Amino acid sequence: AEYMGGIFLTDYKQFNKTLKQKKMSEKKKKPGILTQKYDMTFLKKVNDIEVWAISELAKLYDVDEESLPVELDLHEIVELENDEERTEEIKDVLKGCPKDITSFIAEVLAKIRALPPH
Repeated sequence: AEYMGGIFLTDYKQFNKTLKQKKMSEKKKKPGILTQKYDMTFLKKVNDIEVWAISELAKLYDVDEESLPVELDLHEIVELENDEERTEEIKDVLKGCPKDITSFIAEVLAKIRALPPH
């Protein structure tokens, strides 16, 4: 994983390499093809949300993306049970944010709800 401005972001080169390896292994075992491909699609969508979140957090903290003072693990947040738990986790991580985070949280939750089931 690549550390980028306080947020862990999957290294896309490694991601693509893993995707190719998964496709190669899927050819050998037919039953898992759809599941493996779907999981990689899900991970890419979560990573897309992370890229967006880094940009938004940089604006909220008024710093460069590389200088973010917080680490928001969206993969972990996605795995939480419901929006209330997600909201509490995000608020906890961003408690020192100098700007209002209400709309950021709402957008993160909307993007997570739009993810396909995994």
